[in-house]
Amino acid sequence: MKEKLIFWVLVPLLIGVIMYKIYEFKDAGDISPQLMKEQETIKQMKRTQLPKAPELDLAAAQGVRPFTDYAHLIQEGPFFPVVVEGEKPAMKEIIKVELLPRKTVFIYRGISVVKGREVVALESADEGEVFFVGVGDEINQYTVTDITDMEVIITDGEEDISIKRIE
Repeated sequence: MKEKLIFWVLVPLLIGVIMYKIYEFKDAGDISPQLMKEQETIKQMKRTQLPKAPELDLAAAQGVRPFTDYAHLIQEGPFFPVVVEGEKPAMKEIIKVELLPRKTVFIYRGISVVKGREVVALESADEGEVFFVGVGDEINQYTVTDITDMEVIITDGEEDISIKRIE
C-alpha cells in the first residue's frame, strides 16, 4: 500500500520535471547577441593554426661540460663515492665463513604408552613432522635418553638437550 502511495506521489513530480526541461530546451534557441559573438570567436580560434614551436639547437644541447664543473655534486652527492686522487681504496680481506650444521628444534607435544612402552610425540619445528619415539630411539641426529611427563632429554653425543612440555 505504501509503495503505491509513494509511486502516485512521484509520478506528477516526474512529469513536471520532464515538462520543465522541454520548455527550457525550447527557450535555449533565444541566445543573446553577446553569447553569439563569443561562440563565433571560439570557432575562429579553432580554425586558425597555432604557430609552430621554435626548433631546438640539438648540437648545443649535446655539448658535454667537464666533470670539474660539477665538483660540488661530486664531493657531496649521494651517488658518487668520495675517492681521493692518487690513493687507491684498501682491499678488505675476504674471510670465508664455514656455516655450522643447523640443529633441529623439537616441540614436546605429549606422552603415551604404546604396547607397554612410553613414547613421546615430538614435532619438528622446521618441517612440522611429528615423531613418536621412546627411550633409546634415534630421531634425526639425536638419541632419546630420558622421558618424563614434563620433559624429554635428547642427546647428540656431545650435549644433552632438554625439551619441556608445552602446557
